[in-house]
Amino acid sequence: VKGSYYGSAHPARDFPFLASLYQNGQLDLDRLITRTYRLDEINEAYAEMLGGKVLRSVIVFDD
Repeated sequence: VKGSYYGSAHPARDFPFLASLYQNGQLDLDRLITRTYRLDEINEAYAEMLGGKVLRSVIVFDD
């Protein structure tokens, strides 16, 4: 699993601003998600990530 530590963002300032844009429909993050998985599908999600079948996936936790 690869990632970055916020780059040049300032989380305390930028996250609320970006969340507001998303909530108002001005930032379309949903189209960046290739697929969502339930937690019980974690092995499939990992295999598909390693196999290059997904670009951005999200694990969804049940309430």
